[in-house]
Amino acid sequence: MPSLQGFQRAPNGSYSVTDKKVPYGKITGTRLAAVLGKSKWDSPFTSIVKIMRLFNEDISERREVKAGTVIEPKSLDYIGAMHGDDIFTSRKGDHETWESDFDDDVFGGHIDGLMPDGTIVEVKTTKNPEDWLNGPPEYYWIQASLYAYFLKTDRIIFMVGFTDAKTLADPESFVCNENTVARYDVGIIPGFKDMLDRARRIYENTVLEN
Repeated sequence: MPSLQGFQRAPNGSYSVTDKKVPYGKITGTRLAAVLGKSKWDSPFTSIVKIMRLFNEDISERREVKAGTVIEPKSLDYIGAMHGDDIFTSRKGDHETWESDFDDDVFGGHIDGLMPDGTIVEVKTTKNPEDWLNGPPEYYWIQASLYAYFLKTDRIIFMVGFTDAKTLADPESFVCNENTVARYDVGIIPGFKDMLDRARRIYENTVLEN
């Protein structure tokens, strides 16, 4: 494996080395695109060493992350009110203690919401609406497709909250309406099974072979 030197700290986040004796993680929805080389934030290499728990990146204090934790539950309530439905929502507490919403030796993940008819609801916030002009970005679509595939549905709804300087600074002020939240209804991304098979091979040849 390449040296981790230089990966212990980065200007956009803090990294801490973790005990290698801890069991390896899985390819989660948020990691899948990176493993496949399709993420704008992580490379395949950094995603694999995170899965192997050789280091951890703490992004919890980033402004966008903190805003998302406030705004995204509002978007779930918003779609629930639109449909008059109770939406199954994400668990409370430490993310690392949650069990995966589906059972697989290699893949895992936690959905944001689930409609009564089984449709996956994936909630995002962004300060870059141009990224969504043609529908969900590929890396997010891959994430939601993982959940849909293992939960045996081909229906995905993205609820996307568009932030600005004001709502990033004060996310409690964010109000969901037709001007601030967009909905995208999609199916599983084309070619997903091939992506899944490729990611499984990468995991077996790197994480399990290490």
